[in-house]
Amino acid sequence: TMPVTSFAFWVVCIQDAEEEEVRQQEVRLKELHDARDALYSKLRTLDTQLEENKSGKIGASGGTRTHIPADTEVNCQWAVNHTAKCVDLVVSTNNDTVVSMVAVFADQVFDGESLLIRAETPESRLNIPIVTDKAVGANLFLKIFVGQRNASVYHMFEQGFKLPKFSMFVPDEKRPEPQGHVSFGAPTDMQRMQLWLSTSFNISINSPSTTSALTLPFKSIRDKLALTVVAKPSESPGVVDVKFAIDDMAVAASLVQDLSQFLGVKELHSTASFPEEMQKLQSILVQVEEFNSARVRLSAEMADVSNVAKGIIVRAEDLRLLGNMEGARDSYVELHARNQELLIEHSKRTSNHQSLLGALKEVNKYIQKASQLRVGPVSKKIIAACRQCIQSNDTAKLADIMMQTR
Repeated sequence: TMPVTSFAFWVVCIQDAEEEEVRQQEVRLKELHDARDALYSKLRTLDTQLEENKSGKIGASGGTRTHIPADTEVNCQWAVNHTAKCVDLVVSTNNDTVVSMVAVFADQVFDGESLLIRAETPESRLNIPIVTDKAVGANLFLKIFVGQRNASVYHMFEQGFKLPKFSMFVPDEKRPEPQGHVSFGAPTDMQRMQLWLSTSFNISINSPSTTSALTLPFKSIRDKLALTVVAKPSESPGVVDVKFAIDDMAVAASLVQDLSQFLGVKELHSTASFPEEMQKLQSILVQVEEFNSARVRLSAEMADVSNVAKGIIVRAEDLRLLGNMEGARDSYVELHARNQELLIEHSKRTSNHQSLLGALKEVNKYIQKASQLRVGPVSKKIIAACRQCIQSNDTAKLADIMMQTR
């Protein structure tokens, strides 16, 4: 049989375990009651806010509404800002909610790749100026903060929007007709051509046609540069004759490259005519010739002065050995003067060399722009032919090579 003391010990242990279990259940029950009360309180608050949302009134406690209607939508569109010479990204809502702040993220558009605009007085519409120094397209990522008027809490909408590459060009019937142009046959149809125009410019073509020719006049709101886009079905099947009339070769090249990339073209031949650009190039080529002539002349003059200086050094040393110190001194004085003359000539030669390099860089820019008027192997041929002309000093053919594919 179990001793009495052992039995009593086990009874006490069982009682302690039961009491501990009861205490744990009571603590757990209290936690559940507290959680229930918190949920009831949150539910009552949500019901109150819902009623306030439906009625459009602010609560009696003086707080502000934090909820917005469930059907709230954020819309984005482009608008021309002639005053600021840019385009505005217009962000708006479809109801009485307001746009408090918009953060825009994009590569190659903003310094730091982001822009933050906050409304001083939030309204249902917020204009964001987009200023670019050159033709650049980008996919904008927007974080839009929307809420009720006088709200302290705002809801964030995330949305993507496309910045067309040539958004700075707006339709304008009164612009002057450009003298320069580039023409080529694009392997596509009119519908694809119209689709490219809709995605790369701030325009929409309501009724695309497969046979009708297009003539669209534009003007840049940034620098008033005129552009005319002409597209018409070619006599060759599956080809559209395209002409970009514009006086800026760089923009024309950008148009050609963007259209080629859109169409997936691997090789494109074109002919061009840019009278103003070629006149500027001719002026630069004249400068290059002058700088080259000056370089040869300065080199010859420096060689002459250098030979004279060498002769003075030999004479001064002979006079010193003969003990004619006065004659040696005079020779060294003359040598000093010749040395100063050499330094001046060297400075002239260095300045001329820098000017020559600057002019050659400008010529190279024209070669690059001419090559970008084409796509594929023909572009490389243009570069090689132009550089061959420069090396052989046959610059008279340079303009013809740049403007036509040979």
